[in-house]
Amino acid sequence: MFADDALCPAAVSDAFAFVSDAFAALDEFSASVANDAAAFALDEALVSDALAASLDAEALDADVAASDALVDATDADSAAARYADSAFVSDFFAAVALALAALCEDAAADAL
Repeated sequence: MFADDALCPAAVSDAFAFVSDAFAALDEFSASVANDAAAFALDEALVSDALAASLDAEALDADVAASDALVDATDADSAAARYADSAFVSDFFAAVALALAALCEDAAADAL
């Protein structure tokens, strides 16, 4: 036997150790990538939650604006009804004033 034959199992053992270390490093790298992916997914979830909250706030603002518009329309209708009532009362008093003026004219004509 040759002297190198005694080193052969040690060389094979070293090669296996190197391959084992390489696989361990690959596992660590894979774990690091998985951790980064999980952190990215968490960031995406937080951004999605923030966007959803923003959209909810915008929807709430739109609901408030629609409610305000409805209140404004109701106020405008009420004001129009009050104006119509005032116009009716004004027209009524104008008709009464014309009737009184006609009576006064008739009374003045009778007095002459």
